[in-house]
Amino acid sequence: MSKSKFLIIPLLIAMVFILSACQEFPKFNIVRGSGILITEDRPVSGFTAIQLDGAGRLFIVQGDSESLKIRADDNLMANLTAEVQEDTLVLGYREQFWRKTFLPSQPVVYALTMTEMSTLTLNGAADVEIQALETEAFDLEIYGAGNVVVQSLSAEKLSVNLSGAGSVSVRGTVTEQTVHLDGASNYQAGGLQSRHTSIEINGLGQGIVWAAETLQTNINGGGSVSYYGAPEVVQQISGLGEVRNLGKK
Repeated sequence: MSKSKFLIIPLLIAMVFILSACQEFPKFNIVRGSGILITEDRPVSGFTAIQLDGAGRLFIVQGDSESLKIRADDNLMANLTAEVQEDTLVLGYREQFWRKTFLPSQPVVYALTMTEMSTLTLNGAADVEIQALETEAFDLEIYGAGNVVVQSLSAEKLSVNLSGAGSVSVRGTVTEQTVHLDGASNYQAGGLQSRHTSIEINGLGQGIVWAAETLQTNINGGGSVSYYGAPEVVQQISGLGEVRNLGKK
């Protein structure tokens, strides 16, 4: 038997095993939106944190009561969940992504009113807009390519953790802010007045901040920090990172 036949036989056996394994792997079930949009009210209460999984648009208003409206394709609405787990309102699809893939005709829209807000977590590529928020402390976390805009924030402490290619734009006033950027994240807070700011960048992230008293920076990679004000600056740079002053605000 020739050498080529010795090579072909094991290859054929391997292909049989691969094809058998593929038959056991679950197939994707794609569900497309009908194009008929409906709006549904969902009862929600007793939460201070929000977690949005997947894509969509979330509009948040702080008010005297709690309410949620969802706009989506009529054939997808039943698959959208809005469940309170402990103190967190979890929004997204009921089915796991490896079972069903949902393709809405238009992005799902969530309109949320809440009395208090302490934490916002995005897993995926959602867009979020917060009109005005007054709170003691606010934690913001984005994993993926989500985008968050906070029109006006008043808080003692702000904590931001971005991992991936997410972006945040925030204005207002805080006493202290702590920012952690991984990947190619973008933090735009030149309109957020703070007394003390700490920002760490791992990768190619970019941050713009406004610090009045102290600014601590730690850059690993090619990221950059630009800042307004005349704070006392402590900086550590490993790589091609850059810290530069933009002058007075």
